Amino acid sequence: MALEDNELIKRVDTELNMKNDIKDIYQMSADILLKLENINMVMVYIVDNSSDQAVIVSQKNVPDEYLSRAAKIDRPRGITWKLITTNDILNIKNSQTDDTIGPAGKALGKKGVYGVPIALSGGSKEARGVVWLWSDEEIEFDSDQHKLALYVAQKVGLAITWSERYAERREEWKNKFKVEKL
Repeated sequence: MALEDNELIKRVDTELNMKNDIKDIYQMSADILLKLENINMVMVYIVDNSSDQAVIVSQKNVPDEYLSRAAKIDRPRGITWKLITTNDILNIKNSQTDDTIGPAGKALGKKGVYGVPIALSGGSKEARGVVWLWSDEEIEFDSDQHKLALYVAQKVGLAITWSERYAERREEWKNKFKVEKL
């Protein structure tokens, strides 16, 4: 791994671990992933259990046209849901010639695409979401990029879990130690 990659890992370890706000976690993960070599666009989809949709919660350089078409994806449509339900990784050299990518993805005009499921601790078979990395270049993500993207996705999953637990505990504490006004 390059020195820059090690710096990104340090940033992930320090900054994501210091965040309790889920929106900060999503935004920071997109910022970090955009710094990977040859990455021009990042999307973070998370499953919204109340609507049964995969929803973009953070993105970098995604055109408004795509967001209006695919910011929310109903279950079980598309490759995003396939990655969520199977917990598989997708590595495509040229999305323009690959049948796996749907019309909204092809319309982005990007070539290399890498999809990494965001798994949560707790042994769920289904992922919590997907991190999508897109490149203008026709590339397959090499093992270093693969490892780094997977590491960030795992850290995001862990940070989400901790953030949700923190929010639950905080609510419990607020109720437990509620002081009534006289």
